[in-house]
Amino acid sequence: MRWLFAAWHRLECGIAVAALSAIALLLIGDVAGRELLAPLLRRFGVEMGAGGIFGAQKMAVYLMVLAVYCGIGIAVVTGTQLVPRVGFGWLPARWAPWVARISDALGGVALLVAGGYALVLVDATLRTGVRMPILGGPLWPVQLMVPLGLWSAALRYLGYAVWPGLRPPLPQAPA
Repeated sequence: MRWLFAAWHRLECGIAVAALSAIALLLIGDVAGRELLAPLLRRFGVEMGAGGIFGAQKMAVYLMVLAVYCGIGIAVVTGTQLVPRVGFGWLPARWAPWVARISDALGGVALLVAGGYALVLVDATLRTGVRMPILGGPLWPVQLMVPLGLWSAALRYLGYAVWPGLRPPLPQAPA
C-alpha cells in the first residue's frame, strides 16, 4: 500500500508541476508577444494585432484549477495541510492513535461528500452545455478537477484511517 500511495503522490506532483510550468510558459509567451515581438514587428511594418497568445490568461486560470486541486492531495500526503489546533490535548495522550484514525475517517467522509456536491456542479455544467469564456471549449472537464482533487484527499484520509502507518506526522505547532 505504501508503494501505491507513493506512486499516487508522484503522479499528482507531476501533474501539478506540468500545470504550473505550462502557466509560466503561457504567461511569459503572452507578455513577450505583446511587449516585445509585436512592437518589434510593427517597426518593420508587420502588423500582427495585439500580439501575445490568444486566451493565455484564461488557459492559465484553468491550469491553476488543475494545480490547486492536485495540491490538496499533495498537502495531505506531506502533512502540510491546515490543521486547527483547537482541542489538541483535551483527551489523554494514550487515545491519540484512535483519535487520529477517527479524525482521518471523518475527514475522508467529509471530503467524499464535498466531492459529491462538486460532481453535481460538473453534471449541471455538462447537461447545460456551458462553454469556457473566450476559448469556447466545454467547461466541465476543467470543473471535473474539483471533485477528483477532493476525492483524492478523501481516499488518502480513509487510507490513513485503515493503515495508520501511512499517515505523515503533523507539523509541530510553535508553543
